[in-house]
Amino acid sequence: MAERGISFDGADQGLLNMHFGKNYNRISFTYNVTPSAHYQYLPAYRHFQSSINMVHFIGSDKPWSKGRDTHKGDSPFDQ
Repeated sequence: MAERGISFDGADQGLLNMHFGKNYNRISFTYNVTPSAHYQYLPAYRHFQSSINMVHFIGSDKPWSKGRDTHKGDSPFDQ
């Protein structure tokens, strides 16, 4: 892409979208749950809570960077 002067502002997702186009399979909400204090999909989280398969930690806050004795927040993931 760089050799051809092609650019996009989509990071890894943009590259995947360009490569696969419409050739993809949509996966369940339970495979890409994103924890956040301002969780947008709280009803879905509460509904699927017992069947969550994967948690996607986006941004700079990672639970493994904070140690074991950190204060828990008030998001549903901290319960």
